[in-house]
Amino acid sequence: RPSTAASVVQEGISSIQEDLRRFSSQLESSFDLIARKSAALASGAALPFAPPTRGGGGGGGGGEGAATAAGGGGGRAAESNKEGDEQESEAERAAALEVARRANWYREPPPLL
Repeated sequence: RPSTAASVVQEGISSIQEDLRRFSSQLESSFDLIARKSAALASGAALPFAPPTRGGGGGGGGGEGAATAAGGGGGRAAESNKEGDEQESEAERAAALEVARRANWYREPPPLL
């Protein structure tokens, strides 16, 4: 039995060493990425940036996809997300109108007939 215990301990040590090697390589690649970005910033080059899209479509949080991807929920979750999106859209529209009113180029639209 002592040889079995020793082999189990040795396997554990080998596994830990392998994990440390992988972690070390991840750290090195992260460091290289940071060094490249720092060099690019120092040289005055702009980093590529694409803001996330607003409203419908794929992407990050919210929307129907998040409710259905979470499973369960069904129609009610999708409906509440649609209502939340509509409220958020209304709030954005109101904020945009306020910003436009404060701008020097804005003209009030003609009244409806």
